[in-house]
Amino acid sequence: MSKKDAYREKREAELKEMQAKIDVLKAKAESAKADARVKYEEKIEQLQSKRDKAAEKLEEIKSVGEDTWEEIKGIVDDTFTEMKDILSESKA
Repeated sequence: MSKKDAYREKREAELKEMQAKIDVLKAKAESAKADARVKYEEKIEQLQSKRDKAAEKLEEIKSVGEDTWEEIKGIVDDTFTEMKDILSESKA
């Protein structure tokens, strides 16, 4: 397995974990009071947008060569960092 394929598979698994965390936030939002619900929903929207961006870039990695995928990897890594930051904020 190439380094590119191993990276893509690892990040795809992490995307599934991220979706599970988003689902937990959705459940918390449903049971939260109105003001807290709005904050949860904002974080959920941000997370879903970032998750979709990461998924799109991971698909893109499939079609690029070994020499150019590193650029996309940087975007994906940044997106995952942003998602983790948003999750941390939502727990505060």
